[in-house]
Amino acid sequence: MDYSAGQVGLVQRLKSQVSGLRVRHGISLSARAELRREQRPEATRDIPLDCAIAEGLAWLGRAQDC
Repeated sequence: MDYSAGQVGLVQRLKSQVSGLRVRHGISLSARAELRREQRPEATRDIPLDCAIAEGLAWLGRAQDC
């Protein structure tokens, strides 16, 4: 992935914060899988609003089942 200088600093800070949270609080396997999905190049593309809403509602449904 190509990042501008400002984005590199932001990415590094976010990685450090996430790493710190993982160490302190532990991140579930599903949360780690979501982080990996977000790091894929296709994750930076905008998705249609109806798809985003459907995915959000599906996520809420899964979260309530836990």
